[in-house]
Amino acid sequence: MARTTQEARKSTGGAAPKRALVLTRNRTAAPTAPRVASSALEQRSGPEGHAHERFCYVCDDGADDLLLCDTCTRVVCLKHLGPLPPGFKLSTHDFVCMACHSGMSPKTPYHAFYALGAATSFDKPFTPSIRTPLKLDASFSLDKQAHVVNRRTAIVNIHLKGLLSPGMPALHVYHTLEEYLSGDNLWLITQDYDFTDGIDEYADKVSEWTQKLRSYERVEIFLTTHSHEETGSPYGGPTFSSDADDVLAALFPACLIQALSGLPVSIHLLVCGRFAEAEESRLALFKAARQIGATNALMFCADRFIPSLTNGFWWDYTMRVLIQGFALPRALPYMLAASSTSTFVRHTNLMHVSVPPSADEPVEYKEFVWTHPELRPFGRHLPANCPSCGVLESFGKPIKLTPGDAATTYVFVCNGYDINASLCGHELQVKPMEGFEPFGQAQNKARWMVKTSTVVI
Repeated sequence: MARTTQEARKSTGGAAPKRALVLTRNRTAAPTAPRVASSALEQRSGPEGHAHERFCYVCDDGADDLLLCDTCTRVVCLKHLGPLPPGFKLSTHDFVCMACHSGMSPKTPYHAFYALGAATSFDKPFTPSIRTPLKLDASFSLDKQAHVVNRRTAIVNIHLKGLLSPGMPALHVYHTLEEYLSGDNLWLITQDYDFTDGIDEYADKVSEWTQKLRSYERVEIFLTTHSHEETGSPYGGPTFSSDADDVLAALFPACLIQALSGLPVSIHLLVCGRFAEAEESRLALFKAARQIGATNALMFCADRFIPSLTNGFWWDYTMRVLIQGFALPRALPYMLAASSTSTFVRHTNLMHVSVPPSADEPVEYKEFVWTHPELRPFGRHLPANCPSCGVLESFGKPIKLTPGDAATTYVFVCNGYDINASLCGHELQVKPMEGFEPFGQAQNKARWMVKTSTVVI
């Protein structure tokens, strides 16, 4: 039955000495949280699932009368359907939104309304209620298959005590979601940690808010800390680093793991790149992600990572994954393409971790690197000035040693002049990084490359 509603308008590196954590509580193996769907598009849609959304998936607004789709949770402004026949009663027909129609009957005329009960019962024929296809008045602001998700969301912002501006990306995500989720439907938890004198105080503080966490439908965890510049060990306190297994176990006590059980969870590490490169730390993250039930993890590879330089990436993450409801693996190619002109791509590579539901399946992690034949050949940084003559930005366009798209070596020739006014001509060779393959489409010479690895934990 067609129904209507209405809505409102709407650097982290360091070289601190490594030491063991003071573990004053007995370490026990916490239960592994079960996996659930992490996006709106991965779960069964329809009125019997999550409640209908608050904003039109065409225009992203909620000021006009909204039609509730009878086959999914989307809503559509009535005005987008164009003029309806005089006296047409919405309540006596089923309504199917444009996205559902495209999925069920692609490349066929759109009638929108059908016999009552047809959209929810396979026993009734899909008979159009209006013989003539509708003339839509719709210009899509969002993806044509998007949702405008209204799932109760908790953002857990955990950070090392004493950081200058902890959790900026988490705040960025929170304030973007404020436009879509009102009141208790959106919750930001900020929790600092310092394990210098043990883990008890932190665990007690976490236990104070974990009970409320159970009432939310998805959780985004941000962890901002330092890691040792050589070993990749995360900091256990402002003045020391420690084993990654110990730090992550302390950060996710049993009460938090239990609260996250059965919830869609993603974890994002805002820590310098040595953590991602160090096998010990990387494996510790994979284990922790599986233990808390996280299906996705994101981390970055810059030696001295500056979280605020990735703010544009997090805005796109919020829009595509948290609001429009696309699964991260599906959204990531578009997110990376959109970031190709941002400071993010010049600052750091990205690592995406996919944690499968079964412990028997390997964890897959992908490192993405932005490349440009003149600015970042094969993802490598060119010297800021010529090592021979010292001239700034003196390298011209690269010369390929092999033709076409085959793996090749780039040769850069310095066009600067030395102190004797002689043309330098210094040559610099740049070779491809092993294991990386092209990813996505090239844009103005730039493109992303990816290296995929797996590990069983």
